[in-house]
Amino acid sequence: MEKINCAPGTAAVPLTTMGAPYTIERSQLPAILAGWHDGRFWVKVPPLANHESSASLMHHVRMEIEAMAPTLKGAVDPLIMVDLADCRHMDSTFAGSLICLNTEATDAGSRLCVVEAGGQPLELLRQFGLDQVFEVIPAGSSPRGLLAPQESVLQALERGSRGDPVHVLEAHEALSQTGTDNEAAFRSVVELMKEELRQDPKVPALAAEAAETAIRAAFSSGESILSASEGALYEIFPNGVRHFRKALKPRVAVQKGARISIP
Repeated sequence: MEKINCAPGTAAVPLTTMGAPYTIERSQLPAILAGWHDGRFWVKVPPLANHESSASLMHHVRMEIEAMAPTLKGAVDPLIMVDLADCRHMDSTFAGSLICLNTEATDAGSRLCVVEAGGQPLELLRQFGLDQVFEVIPAGSSPRGLLAPQESVLQALERGSRGDPVHVLEAHEALSQTGTDNEAAFRSVVELMKEELRQDPKVPALAAEAAETAIRAAFSSGESILSASEGALYEIFPNGVRHFRKALKPRVAVQKGARISIP
């Protein structure tokens, strides 16, 4: 396992390279790089695409869309190019953020395109059906005209605040609206976030961060995790490979305050 040495007591983030896990300190994680090149706004995503990096992405790209909106009507080429060549792990908040940005780009007269997607991020985008929402080009399949520019022409975006609860909720609401499977999978999560946001604005973000920390800890030690989605239970390994384990029974809808008997 490859490790980057850092100050004691700081949190390590596990990632994967060529299928093998490695760790890097949160403080040393690369920032998102972004900038204009050949008439497109390019976003180069770092190895870890999570709720922190997506908050920064949403803020900056939204400003670019608003600034360019008057000139975008009828545009044929995508405005926002998201390069995942370096991305090794993506969470649901980041995926939901891409939906939000694609919606805003579409409303402005353009669209979003993801290029060089591979491993766990590509699996996640396909699992959520997002390759049907915006264009997703797998790694090694990008046309010559859709290759990312040199990093020297891009600028590092300022990191977002850790766990913005409103952003986390918005991203998951967007996910839940992209299909019946996602709606069923995220309905209870979204409702819980809304309720907790009313009671304590920090709770949804803290819950998301706790889940992300647990996943990182498991992957860092080389262990797999179990994830329920699309009516099935899957085992996910540190390199992003997902194995089907068993089908799950349909969820039971329960009204607030109701009592049910569990056999």
